[in-house]
Amino acid sequence: MDESLKALTALLNLPLLAMVMARIGGLVAFAPFFGSASIPVQIRALLTGVISLVVLPFLDPSAIVIPNQPAVLIAAVVSELMIGLVFGFAILALFSALELAGLMIGQQMGIAMAQVFDPLFNEETSVLGQLFFWLATIIFLVIGGHHALLGAVIKSFATLPAGSFMIGEDGLVLLSGIVQVAFVVAIQVSAPVIVTIFLATLALGFVARTVPQLNILSVGFPLRAVMGFLLTVVSLGAGIDIFMRMFDDVFLKVHRLFGF
Repeated sequence: MDESLKALTALLNLPLLAMVMARIGGLVAFAPFFGSASIPVQIRALLTGVISLVVLPFLDPSAIVIPNQPAVLIAAVVSELMIGLVFGFAILALFSALELAGLMIGQQMGIAMAQVFDPLFNEETSVLGQLFFWLATIIFLVIGGHHALLGAVIKSFATLPAGSFMIGEDGLVLLSGIVQVAFVVAIQVSAPVIVTIFLATLALGFVARTVPQLNILSVGFPLRAVMGFLLTVVSLGAGIDIFMRMFDDVFLKVHRLFGF
């Protein structure tokens, strides 16, 4: 009876519900898979509401200060939204890193003009970049990343009560560190293919100087495409390992940022 009364009281606290939904909604709107345009907005809104209603009764009311003034409440809701966006951005940065790696590899292979529509960002992107992005999504789901991400956001309510977070200088440093990690991932994944194709192109240049009658364009283009494809397949396992290690690193940075 006491638990039911506690849950009902929490549900009737609309300002608190708004702050909780802002934190969960920021994650659902921005994170990969959850924020995909292929998932209808109604489903994402329903997911946000269900998770918020489940979390709400378990919050500690004594640790939460509900703003009385509308302006302060709006600021608190924006702060909560920022927390969710940071969680989503941290994971999206890694996904974008793999997409960038695919774009760079595609440019070296000579297929940069082959573009497909990315429904997540509503823009054209490279075929390999989109392939890498969806590969990262599959890995993310297989290793339970969506569970870990939702669990981290829910856990953050225990260590970081609603309306109590502001991103300071340390937070900005950690966010820039996440962007740096993303660039490192992109370079590490694409470097083997890029360097090998560059050396092959250099060798073809020497061959062209030695055998001028050879049509180097008709040989070089398919050679670069085939080499790029084979090297991408061979180095895929190492790329997945890099992604998973960086995934753990980003989660540690987020944990440090929010203090849990």
